[in-house]
Amino acid sequence: TSYIRRGTFGEYIREQFERTRAGNPSNSEIRHIVSRAVDIKESKPGLVVILESGERLNADVVVVATGNEPPATPPQFRGAVESHVTYVADPWAGDAIERIHADDEVLLIGSALTAADVATSLLANGHTGHIESVSRTGLLPARRPRPDPQQPAMTDAALSSMAWSRISRNDTLFVEKHGELDR
Repeated sequence: TSYIRRGTFGEYIREQFERTRAGNPSNSEIRHIVSRAVDIKESKPGLVVILESGERLNADVVVVATGNEPPATPPQFRGAVESHVTYVADPWAGDAIERIHADDEVLLIGSALTAADVATSLLANGHTGHIESVSRTGLLPARRPRPDPQQPAMTDAALSSMAWSRISRNDTLFVEKHGELDR
């Protein structure tokens, strides 16, 4: 099994979204709305989602696919620690990773995927300083098998196939409403 970086997969999904939107075979509307959903209510025949702006979106089906929220500052770090210039609350905000100097000693709070992504990003940027990770559970992340060096790199076609195999498991309602997508 091969694993790809989340950033690479996110880029791939964004490209696929734009390609689908540009060549939408059903001519249904595809919009990207940057807002926060604050409520959801039943309506006939489906649901209505109320956005922070007050806009109401009607839908036959609602899929919650929010991704990860920015990390919350642990209560014991609030105040002086969270306002300190060297405390990084959200490693994905702006240039947070790039602001860390190559020889800085870095302590990662957590040992799951985000910590692994941060460590990988630091190393890819030439970080030479000490990186340490602590876990509130004391557990190390589950080991994943290393990719076979003899296996070819993940191609766009392989990514597409992997993504579509997950998406298409229960796509009957989508197909009934919008028609088949060109895969």
